[in-house]
Amino acid sequence: MRIVAIAVCIALFFSACASGVETPPQSLAASSPVSSSQSPPPQAPESLAEQSPERPAEQPQIIGYEPAIPLRFDEVRPFSEGLAAVAVGGLGARKWGFIDQTGSEILPLQYSFALSFSEELAAVNIDTKWGFIDRTGKEVIPMWYDLVNSFSEGLAPVFLDGKWGYIDQTGKEVIPFRYDQAFSFSEGLAPVCIDGLWGYIDQTGKPVISRKYGFASRFSDGLAAVALHDGSWGYIDQVGREVLPLQFEGALSFSEGLAAVSHFAKWGFISLVYE
Repeated sequence: MRIVAIAVCIALFFSACASGVETPPQSLAASSPVSSSQSPPPQAPESLAEQSPERPAEQPQIIGYEPAIPLRFDEVRPFSEGLAAVAVGGLGARKWGFIDQTGSEILPLQYSFALSFSEELAAVNIDTKWGFIDRTGKEVIPMWYDLVNSFSEGLAPVFLDGKWGYIDQTGKEVIPFRYDQAFSFSEGLAPVCIDGLWGYIDQTGKPVISRKYGFASRFSDGLAAVALHDGSWGYIDQVGREVLPLQFEGALSFSEGLAAVSHFAKWGFISLVYE
């Protein structure tokens, strides 16, 4: 009988191995001890271990700040394209220039006013007239305009003899001086105003959205905040379709998916809802 029992155990053991079962049944584990010479279980290939995704590095935690450029200016603008417009002096005698991120003076403080660099050019003012300089201080566009705004999408709105128009980075007049007010281009369109009515033009000066609003802002995230003459605000898309009804008391541009709006003398934020 003992011989038969041993034979049955051996047969069951080899049957389990053939079927791919690594651990013998509990009933056999006690009656069939494993030899100390048995090979250890197979390990995962090293190449597979190397393919395991690495844990992303933790971001350093901000614990404070340290001075980078001493407090020596009377007025500054944010850094843009590696330079910042800075000014020293009292009102009426203030002079503007540009520094780099080490605080070194790159362009002398000699201008009456200065805007930040945009598209490699900065608007500067001397003796009530505006023009544009490059990063070396070279006067690229002469200072003969009464007002200007920064370049955006290759064009800048400039004001001369009571009207606004647009020039390119060589100073060439691209869109004639015929607007009472004009803003910089954004997403291919610019808000312009004639006789108190705001609309939008493209970069050739062609009207794209008819002039019918009391105010119009620049496009952002595909939408622009516009207002009727009664003060009600809403949002339109780039073909002039009213996406959000003109029902707010105030509205700002969309940014990062949200826009600030005012209703009943309080401000909050809205997001878009899609089908």
